This record gives sequence, C-alpha cells and structure tokens, in this order.
Amino acid sequence: MSIAYHCKWANRLSALFTFSAEEKFDYRFHRKWLDSYWYISVLIAIVYVCCIFLGQEWMKRRKAFNLRKPLAVWNASLAAFSMCGTIRMVPELLCVIITKGFFASICNNSYVNDVRIQFWLWLFTWSKVVELGDTIFIVLRKQKLIALHWIHHTLTLISCFYVFGEMAASARWFASMNYVVHSYMYAYYSLKALQIRVPRCISMVITCSQIAQMITGLFINYLTSRMKINGTPCQISMETSRIGFSLYLIFSCLFLNFFIGTYISRPMTLKISVTSGSKSILDS
Repeated sequence: MSIAYHCKWANRLSALFTFSAEEKFDYRFHRKWLDSYWYISVLIAIVYVCCIFLGQEWMKRRKAFNLRKPLAVWNASLAAFSMCGTIRMVPELLCVIITKGFFASICNNSYVNDVRIQFWLWLFTWSKVVELGDTIFIVLRKQKLIALHWIHHTLTLISCFYVFGEMAASARWFASMNYVVHSYMYAYYSLKALQIRVPRCISMVITCSQIAQMITGLFINYLTSRMKINGTPCQISMETSRIGFSLYLIFSCLFLNFFIGTYISRPMTLKISVTSGSKSILDS
C-alpha cells in the first residue's frame, strides 16, 4: 500500500502520470530476490568486460558501423525513461527534505512501503544492465573507449544490485540524482548522434553536473558513516555506507581527471599547436 506524500505539490506532480504496473508491483518479492541473487550482477559485469575487449578485437578487421539513427533512438529512449524516473523520485526527496530535514532524507527510509518509489528504484537497478548497451555502440562504431566509461558502468551495476535489498535511506538521493543527470545527458547524446550542433559549453555543464553528483554522493556516504560510528540512528548499514563512500571517491577522481584532460589540458595543447603552426594536431 502506497504512503501518500506530505506535500500537496508533490502529490499533484506525482499524479501527472501513473502506471498500473506500479500498483501491481510486488516490491517485497523483488527486494528479497535481488537481496538473494545480487551476485548475478558480478557475472553480468564479467561477461560485459569480456565482450568489450573481444568486440574491439573483432572490429579491428572490420569497417566501423554508422548506427547514428539507432544510437539516437537508444539515447532518446533512455532520456525519456530517466525523465519519468525524475518525475517520480525527485518530489519524494524534496518533500522529505522540506518536511523532515536533510538528515531525515539520508537516514530515514520512509519510502520503504511506497510501492511507487520501490518500483522506480527497482527499474533504476535493472536500468544499469540496459545501460551497458551504450558500450555496444562505441565498440561497433570503433570509437575511443575510455576506462571511465566501462569502470563506471561495471561498478555502478554491481553496487546497485548489492544495496537494493537493504533499502538504505540514502538510496532516494542516489537514484534521484542519477535520474536527473541522465535525463539531459542522454538527450544531449541523442542530439549529437543526429549530428545536431550543440554548444561545447553544454557538454561541460553535463560533466560538471556528473562531478557534482559524485561529490554529493561522497559527502552523503561520509555523513552516514560518521553517524553510524557515533551511534546515531540511521537506516543504512555501515558496510553499504563504506562501499558507497569508496565508489563515489573512485568516481569523483575519474570524472575530475576526465574533466581536466578534456576541458583544461586539451585546450592548452590546441593553443600550443596553433602558435607552432601544427595543422594536423589542430585538426584532430
């Protein structure tokens, strides 16, 4: 049975769309299933990584596929899905912050019996399997595959499967942030696939928002760890909090390194190339 939001505006926003699948969702069964079989994500991750390198080896002797239109549809579909998740998850998060405070939002899993939130957390978890498909397009189009891409996909997949059954209070934060960022990130990728010119500053904003997401996740996991150590009631296990802190620390470093290499170091290299008259480097 769903728990009503305490905010009228959140209820109205939540009512913008509703699915019968939400009402029929057996969240207790799915929580128990993922809690028992979370290790399946490890097997999926291993197959994923093997397919990446085998696929790249296979493509070495073949011409790159175009796949622009399928890629645009793929990204647009993920953007639409993320927007739906945003509409469902964010109002609950904001409502808890407004009515109960920030610390309640990271330590009180009041959403635990709300079938709507459970449904979208469950979809969020399985979407990490679907998002592995991003890499298929990179491999088949013979584009550069950076370590950040497949490491982030792999670790996020395993961590989501591992912690879903616990229903940690801070999960509302992590899912909401991810839904929001992916809403405009995949929309941007869809436009790029259609070769629609998008200002470079937009890609910088997306990367900055990803970094902000990782730093926020790092901070939240730090707070919950400290609260657990101090004996303050917080509905998250110490193990999950520490795993979350470690992952967000890794992601923060990877995304910061990507930002520096893409938007700070590279422009400097291009500037040197212009002054030295090196056309080949500039054109690249």
